[in-house]
Amino acid sequence: MGTIKDIQNGDLKCYVTVVDEKGKLYEGVGATFEVCKPEKYVNKKVKMSYGLENVSDCQSSEPCGKTIEEWLITNIEIQE
Repeated sequence: MGTIKDIQNGDLKCYVTVVDEKGKLYEGVGATFEVCKPEKYVNKKVKMSYGLENVSDCQSSEPCGKTIEEWLITNIEIQE
């Protein structure tokens, strides 16, 4: 649980800045592009789910055939 402060689209994944319930700031948390919706989630209290996802291991967004597994935010639920 936390409050999303920023969401940015990157070349290989989405990057989320979140503050947890204790006030600790986490910057650059990886997320899938499916949840990369700043207009929906920024400044909202949310519950996040994580999953092991394949991410391109290339120097740019151009496909190079290499991937690595990373834990990414795969689902975000707004909490009332």
